[in-house]
Amino acid sequence: MKKQNQRWIAITLLMLVIALAACNSAPAKPTVTVSLASSGAITENQDVIVQVLANDNKGIARIELTADNTIVSVANLNPAQKSVSAPMTWKSSSGQHTLAARALNVDNVLSDPATVLLNVAPAPVPTVAPTVAPTAAPLPTAAPTQAPAPTAIPQPTAVPIPPTPVPCTNVMTFIADVTVPDGTAWAPNQGFNKIWRVRNDGSCVWNNTYQFAFAGGTQMSGARAIAVPNTNPGAMADLLVTMVAPASYGTFIGSWQMHAPNGVAVGPQLHVSIRVINPNPPPQPTAIPTQQPVTRRNVTGMWVSGEWSVDLTEAFGCAGTTCSLTGKLTHGIFPTPELYDLAGSINVYTGAISFGPTVPGGPTFSGTVSADSRTMSGTLSSVGHLTFGKQ
Repeated sequence: MKKQNQRWIAITLLMLVIALAACNSAPAKPTVTVSLASSGAITENQDVIVQVLANDNKGIARIELTADNTIVSVANLNPAQKSVSAPMTWKSSSGQHTLAARALNVDNVLSDPATVLLNVAPAPVPTVAPTVAPTAAPLPTAAPTQAPAPTAIPQPTAVPIPPTPVPCTNVMTFIADVTVPDGTAWAPNQGFNKIWRVRNDGSCVWNNTYQFAFAGGTQMSGARAIAVPNTNPGAMADLLVTMVAPASYGTFIGSWQMHAPNGVAVGPQLHVSIRVINPNPPPQPTAIPTQQPVTRRNVTGMWVSGEWSVDLTEAFGCAGTTCSLTGKLTHGIFPTPELYDLAGSINVYTGAISFGPTVPGGPTFSGTVSADSRTMSGTLSSVGHLTFGKQ
């Protein structure tokens, strides 16, 4: 009986060790805390400094501050840091607002948001002094022996004139082509979304009375204008226009311009430039090599291009020319990155590579790995041409 009890105790301890190992296998999220750099009442049009403290053992790569779910400040860290204390600024507007900070580590693991709730008071209105009416002079009292003395008449009090309000200014700065870089190739009549990222560097608040409209060139869009999203001064906005490539081959350029509610142009014109090509060109004669190239591509590892990253693994022990691949594609968008499991193949001597999602519906890639195995260039469906760098 004693040996049987010892056996059950050993089995129970083993199960506890396995359970603890399973609990510790999940990737740890970065930790984030926020605090205001100053105390006291906050009024509109005030620069509010938010101190963000982020920690992660693998390194913090990016910190974002949002106001009511709109990005107002971004800090990209290169190289990544395990502990970061970053002051971030938000231009206040009256009302109740929620500021939230999140951090992304080098493994694209996103922290839980750290929030702070603010009540912003309207700016004080200048007080106008009331006008004082002159007081009527009393009648003099008659005296039998002398004339009455004259009574002083009070003068009206000057009323201060309130200052004339200064109008806000409209300034727009181009930040980046989020999608469809210049020269991206599309098939005839193929649809795509063009996104420009801009920043409000003026003092006016953008809203849906601002228009982003077609200005010249080839329109490639059913709508001639879209409404600008609500954007506070200092914040960034993404301007998205749904487009369709022309039916004929060639290079096409369209220009777009932001306009204020009074019709005045804001900022520079922004452009979209694409190439329309034959998606099924006639096959070219294939040259028969006399011998295999000496350089063999090594595709295994992490590849990054902007918001996209792909982790590839070549089939173990492949000794042929074409080898199968597996991996994971990540679109690092805020607040929830998109993940796709991949499968594909590579010619390890020519560098020709293609892969796609194991579950239908995700993006596919076709391109070439350079001879030094440092870059991978090609077309990612629904996005366009990308060049990945090996990390």
